[in-house]
Amino acid sequence: MKNSKKIKFKTSGGFVLPLAIITVSISLAISLTVSALIMSEIEFSSFTRESQKSFYAADAGIECALYWDLKKMAFSTSTPGTISCADLVDTDMASNISNDVFMFSLNFQNDSCANIVVDKSVLSKTEIRSYGHNSCVTETKRKVERALKVTY
Repeated sequence: MKNSKKIKFKTSGGFVLPLAIITVSISLAISLTVSALIMSEIEFSSFTRESQKSFYAADAGIECALYWDLKKMAFSTSTPGTISCADLVDTDMASNISNDVFMFSLNFQNDSCANIVVDKSVLSKTEIRSYGHNSCVTETKRKVERALKVTY
């Protein structure tokens, strides 16, 4: 066996394993960063949707109060009665909460609602404030309220 040759492997100094670990670590860090950005964008878009629901509820409340005040003169008496807009009926009826200040609420099919205050306490001036809510369920985690005010 004198003629057998010994095979020698040339090593590269062990840089492959640390290079692989560094590459995987960088890839993982980039993936986690992108995931965090995507999650924050999803949360932001959800907040925007809820904000729009509450804004449109407030807007519908203003429009309803304007209609009932200008067309039906519902708030010129001390007991305006039931206010209904677009087949949405106020369950509490509009009530005179103080001198010429009326309050009613509207509940919408998308679980949003609006609380409306019509203030006629100042002569020759009417102020309508509408507070729209994205959800009228008390257990909702994120409640968003948008308010609109009209004075004429």
